[in-house]
Amino acid sequence: MKTFVWFFVPIGVCLYGFSIEQTDKPKPKTSQTIACEEKVWICNSMNSKAYHLSKECRGLQSCRDTIINICKTRAEHQFGRVLCGYETDH
Repeated sequence: MKTFVWFFVPIGVCLYGFSIEQTDKPKPKTSQTIACEEKVWICNSMNSKAYHLSKECRGLQSCRDTIINICKTRAEHQFGRVLCGYETDH
């Protein structure tokens, strides 16, 4: 009987601990998607500082990385981008 207690009790405690960990984990956020009002183009480079209204903007010609189409608000807030100087001329 002592062997039973010394063998199965620690296993039960471990399994109980794992079940607590699973329930204590933060729940994934529900889909709270924000509608994208305007899509813009950015160069996916660490040195890039601007977003562009058109993929054909001449400010993107020097991009040596990938060019990404994202929401304008995300480009401004997450990436810290500002409107390209060539775009403001229009």
